Amino acid sequence: MANIREVAARSGVSIGTVSRFLNGIKIREDNADAISRAIEELDYHPNPIGRALTTQRTYAIGVLVASAANVFVSSSIGNLETAFEKQGYSSLFIDFHGDVEVLKEKVRFLKRRFVDGLVIFLSEVDAEHLEFLETVNIPVIVVDNPVESGTVDSIVVNNATSTEAMVGAMIDAGHRRIGVIAPSQETYVGRRRLKGWNDAFENRGLPVFPQDVRLCAPSKDEGFAAACSLIDQGDVTALFSCNYYLALGALKAISRRGLRPGMDIGFASFDDFDFSDVMYPPLSVIRQPMGEIIDVVASRMCSRLNGDVDEVGIQTLSCSVNVTDSIRGGLQ
Repeated sequence: MANIREVAARSGVSIGTVSRFLNGIKIREDNADAISRAIEELDYHPNPIGRALTTQRTYAIGVLVASAANVFVSSSIGNLETAFEKQGYSSLFIDFHGDVEVLKEKVRFLKRRFVDGLVIFLSEVDAEHLEFLETVNIPVIVVDNPVESGTVDSIVVNNATSTEAMVGAMIDAGHRRIGVIAPSQETYVGRRRLKGWNDAFENRGLPVFPQDVRLCAPSKDEGFAAACSLIDQGDVTALFSCNYYLALGALKAISRRGLRPGMDIGFASFDDFDFSDVMYPPLSVIRQPMGEIIDVVASRMCSRLNGDVDEVGIQTLSCSVNVTDSIRGGLQ
């Protein structure tokens, strides 16, 4: 097995230069390129224990998720692991099942494992329960929930404005009663997406009908029941679902009522899903910038660990609003 001396000899630099490179310290670009080539050619793998003793770091990131089954999370964690690996970090993934007390225990567990930082996916937990993150004393990045803090970074998307844009397009197409199926208002995401629906009407000087709102748990079954209720009510000409699972339930309800989304009833949803462009007409969806979220999380965490940034805060990324003819259903 190759060692650091062989890497130094192959790349034509000193052992100290190789050590600085491996420890994330910036060196001359030509030296960095030569070391990278030598590492690849020799198939060199640094000793993680020795590296940790030298740098006082484990080069491990704890990643906590509210539910590994959540499509938003499952589409992120593999890419996040790859992004961290490219920076020389391993990832430890833990599901805390949406329970704040379990989350606290898992954070303590990961700190005992001496992880260098934490990434927490928190779309289903209210920020008011997260004060304890202030005392973790390692870099923390929260995804999908804005934490007002001097020590915790947050990455969120423009839930309200993107929803307002989509529902606004439905109104501008001719709908005046658009049923909305939204997650619990105890969560940041639920509140912001319902606000976007409300703003679309208010910004156009149109009345808002509270009876067109259905709040429920973010599941397919709950979305199905909510959509059935709205369709049977008989007032709405279109439906907007606020997440992937609610959209699946709503589409099932539309089908069970003998209707066609985008033909007999207008339809749009937050979150894309693989079959949106298989249906006719293709479904109108709000797409979250998953690749950008992962890139920002990884680069922000590595920058904080390397001491390149001191300030923390909330960063908002923009979703893409993909409007199709599915919003025109029910208007013919």
